[in-house]
Amino acid sequence: MKNNEELWYLATPYWDDNSAVREARFKKVNEIAWKLAGEGIFTFSPVSMSHPIHEAVNTNEQLDREQQHWFFMHWDRLFFDKCVGIILCDGYLDSRGCMEELAWFTERGKPVRHVRDLLDETS
Repeated sequence: MKNNEELWYLATPYWDDNSAVREARFKKVNEIAWKLAGEGIFTFSPVSMSHPIHEAVNTNEQLDREQQHWFFMHWDRLFFDKCVGIILCDGYLDSRGCMEELAWFTERGKPVRHVRDLLDETS
């Protein structure tokens, strides 16, 4: 799996009505992305990219929850084909977005990994 030329999609739950939970998830996935990179596993993390945008422009005031979901999922899908597979973080089973991402990668026969199998700790 450690091929420095490969890009993996790093899926993690994000949405919660509580902004502190969203912020904690953002920080945690960035820590995970950094640790994976240290192991030679490079990722695209949609939460790392979109959380600062979400917070800077306060998308809650511009789009309802469903519109936000489809907007960011559309944006994230632009990266799917560029990734060799998906790495799932804990909590993905309870995340609508993660389950949609997992389905896309699975339907195309792309590899699916769990971050806890790649790092010595649970994410």
